[in-house]
Amino acid sequence: MKTFYLMILCLLADAVTAQSQSLPERRSSDSEYAVYATGGLSNLTYKTECGTSSPGFSYGAGLEYICNVSSNFGLSTGVEYSKFAGSFTSGLISESYDAIDADGNPFEYTYRIEGYKESQSMSMLSAPIMLRVKFPVGQTKHIYAAGGVKFSLPLWSKVKISAENINSSAYYSYETVLYRNMPHRGFYNDFDVNKEQNSIKGLTTMIMLCFEAGIRFDLLKYALYTGIYFDYLPSDFGRTKSKRPMDYSGELIYESVLNTALISDMRMINLGLKLRISL
Repeated sequence: MKTFYLMILCLLADAVTAQSQSLPERRSSDSEYAVYATGGLSNLTYKTECGTSSPGFSYGAGLEYICNVSSNFGLSTGVEYSKFAGSFTSGLISESYDAIDADGNPFEYTYRIEGYKESQSMSMLSAPIMLRVKFPVGQTKHIYAAGGVKFSLPLWSKVKISAENINSSAYYSYETVLYRNMPHRGFYNDFDVNKEQNSIKGLTTMIMLCFEAGIRFDLLKYALYTGIYFDYLPSDFGRTKSKRPMDYSGELIYESVLNTALISDMRMINLGLKLRISL
């Protein structure tokens, strides 16, 4: 898949170089080579009973080839880099489960996370393939719309975790003793927790539905497009799901909620403005 993206990028670069050597006055049926930028909101939506998600700012840029098969219809493809952000908040996350300590002794581990917040960011390299239609409005303007699919490869992801208070304890039934405030054993109270993770685990190539619409302005040798875009991921992320946001395996391990079973049926929605210049 990475080779496919690189091939598209090289072809577009060669095409733009060749086209720039001669720029006759353009017609609406000519093929186009374009650069564009996007900016708007992105949001991860999912099913959960322990918190809520909020949108964040997204932006991107890309190169595009538009093949106008007639004055009204065309096809387009290209390569795009984009970055997305979102957040998750919860007043309380709590759980009790059986665990084994570093000495091999069984116990019941209990944790409570209060004032939990998580910020999420991710970047992707995408190859959109879209069908396009446009209709003239006057001599130098067109209304246009396009729809298709976007093959998106995650490049990196990052998660930042914070909490107002974390309380954990361990109950050893064979001792009938409840242990608290033992940081060297992983049972303690902690305040103003801040932790950064390197990635959302297990992300794979995604196929997103994409749509855009707006107005095209013919400017002699160039064309300017202004419009809105909408991207939607209709299936759950390919991600690794651990059991819980706090796991005890000899030491305490913090985990993003996106990597836990607390989240299901996760989708991505992107909405914003798109500006394109073609020649």
